Amino acid sequence: MPNIESGNFQLLQTGDIVLADASEDYKEIAEPMLMKNINGRKVVPGLHTIAIRLKYGDPVYYLYLFCHQALDIMFIKLELV
Repeated sequence: MPNIESGNFQLLQTGDIVLADASEDYKEIAEPMLMKNINGRKVVPGLHTIAIRLKYGDPVYYLYLFCHQALDIMFIKLELV
């Protein structure tokens, strides 16, 4: 990380959910993954990634919600209201 200025980033932590907001392969956009077992390593999110850190709750549950197909239907209904 020699080219990254100190303070211009926040390190990822175990339990963070990370997803891409852009990709060369459109199928990978917004596909979430759960950061596990970072164990003190310095892990920085990439340029086109969004890191979600929960204040409360189980990140595995929220990862399930992101991945569950029925959730797409709920989002469509919310947008129509």
